[in-house]
Amino acid sequence: SLGNPYAISSYRIRSAGGIGEKRLISDFARLNYNFGDKYLLQGSIRRDGSSVFGANYRWGYFPSVGAAWRINNEKFMENQNLFSDLKLRASYGVTGNSEGIGPFNAKLVYGITGSYYNNGILDNSYGPLQGANPDLRWERTSLSNIGIDFAIFKGILSGSIDVYEKLTKDMLFQYSVSPALVPGGRIWANGGSISNKGVELMLTSTPIQTKDFSWTTTLNLANNTNEITSLTNPYSNGDSILYVGPRGQGQTGASLQILKTGKPLGQFFSFIYEGKNTAGLSQFRKKDGTITTAPLNGTDYFYIGNAQPKILAGLNNNFKYKKFDLNFFFRGVFGAKIFNATRANLSYTPNAAVSNVSGLLTAADKVGDARNSFFSTRYVESGNYIRLDNATLGYNIDAKIKGIKNLRVYATAENLLTITKYTGIDPEINQGGVAPGVDNNNFYPKTRVFMFGLNVSF
Repeated sequence: SLGNPYAISSYRIRSAGGIGEKRLISDFARLNYNFGDKYLLQGSIRRDGSSVFGANYRWGYFPSVGAAWRINNEKFMENQNLFSDLKLRASYGVTGNSEGIGPFNAKLVYGITGSYYNNGILDNSYGPLQGANPDLRWERTSLSNIGIDFAIFKGILSGSIDVYEKLTKDMLFQYSVSPALVPGGRIWANGGSISNKGVELMLTSTPIQTKDFSWTTTLNLANNTNEITSLTNPYSNGDSILYVGPRGQGQTGASLQILKTGKPLGQFFSFIYEGKNTAGLSQFRKKDGTITTAPLNGTDYFYIGNAQPKILAGLNNNFKYKKFDLNFFFRGVFGAKIFNATRANLSYTPNAAVSNVSGLLTAADKVGDARNSFFSTRYVESGNYIRLDNATLGYNIDAKIKGIKNLRVYATAENLLTITKYTGIDPEINQGGVAPGVDNNNFYPKTRVFMFGLNVSF
């Protein structure tokens, strides 16, 4: 039938992806004021408009202000020899976010919702897939910061200390709601808020400085406390959402993390593993404290750690000896947890009858233990690591070629060494988004790179 090409059973039009256009318009104004190189003030305001938001809230206004006091330039600091630089500063600013929002996220979207027989011919049915939200607006993040910069002992030791508080509200999220309330049962809306508070420290020192040898080292330390402060949104007043359910045999309905008011992003919420019973079957703790081999998803869950690190650290060192130079950089993460869902899924012993199962992972499990791979504390591991990120050794050659001032040969290696107890491929897994700290065979490990090069100055 020319009027219905679907009458031909072998003919189907399948569409994937789409074409969309977004428009962003920004206005920006800034004011700087400097009085005697002692009192510094800066203020700015942005006006951003984006076509991806609802018709009622496409424009957003985002101010910022910062002030600094160069204490070392005051008269009462003239006769002291300890500080060569001392500056106190404070700032506050608001930014807007539209990342991750497509041109149709605020619109009513129709699409294929199923199929039906039209006079004996299978045809597609169309209906709403997503409801419209004319009030979809900018996600806003405010940042307050107080810091101090200093240099002492004629610059031998310098650094900075920052204390900050970052609050993100009106977060952009796609909600699943009753189709009786929203066409299609899905809608993008603003809701909830997240707080980040922390301290950052940077120290730079040159302990040794001679004619032939020098050593400069920089240490960075950071601590951040993340907390979900609200989950309230136009379609729910709840204080928790179970989410993150990696697929695995025997894991239907299981989840790994919870969005919970008062808890951080990446909060693991699952079973507590209690070893084996006399029959060699995996046991788990029930909510009432008793032990069972058949725990209930959601009901018998406990808080079992989170993916947020307590300390982030970095250490950079530069050495120079005559014509040689050496640089290496260490980075470390401490206090984070990783849920090794990859190990859990590869440990499902009932598969031993039809496929290879690692004896290293399942040596203590029986083939008949169908719950040995249940997501639980058994697969929560330390995410601590120290990594030698980069090391470079160079040598400067006296150029005796006309037109060439200097020659330097160097060798660089990246990802040379990782010290960790994590049993997965790489402890540096996803730490961003709303589901950090889950290793579910969903990332490519860092590669080790060796490079040799030549720098020429003319």
